[in-house]
Amino acid sequence: MNPILILTARELFSEFKMTDYYSLYGDKAEYARAVCLRGEMQELCDFTQQLYLGMPSYHEWLEQKRRNKVMRLAAKSTATTA
Repeated sequence: MNPILILTARELFSEFKMTDYYSLYGDKAEYARAVCLRGEMQELCDFTQQLYLGMPSYHEWLEQKRRNKVMRLAAKSTATTA
């Protein structure tokens, strides 16, 4: 999955103050604040994709991909031993 940063008027035209996170992001305010303070671009991309596109987090996506691979290998193993 390639990270894409999504910026809306919310991010582009607001003056970020510590108190603004709650009015901008509601229940995700603490996470948004932490992401912005750390300044990790990939994490910021992940956050905006979750927020605006409803995508799972990168770690959830990666875990699901791993589970699918394990299930495929288990099914293949079962099919060859039967």
